[in-house]
Amino acid sequence: MLYNKNRNRTNMVKVISIVATLIILSGCASYNEFASETQLYNHNVEARNYCKQINDSQQYYQCFDKFLLKSPTVTLNQFYNAQRSLDKAKKQSEALQPTA
Repeated sequence: MLYNKNRNRTNMVKVISIVATLIILSGCASYNEFASETQLYNHNVEARNYCKQINDSQQYYQCFDKFLLKSPTVTLNQFYNAQRSLDKAKKQSEALQPTA
């Protein structure tokens, strides 16, 4: 009887560890999925609008190179990194603008 209890506990631990591993891996897999066309379109519109505000021509083109997502196969990881970078740049430029 004691053997069966230990065996059941061992099996339960195995099942829990397998389920936990699958949950972790499924989260990683979704992070490497491709961003949708709508997400890319909206991000690129936002990036274009931000870059159009830049007056210096060299920085203007560098802005487009840095923030526009040109590839149709952008992973969610790449998309989120680009979005964070754009948001950070927008906040920095807002902080530099004088308030009236």
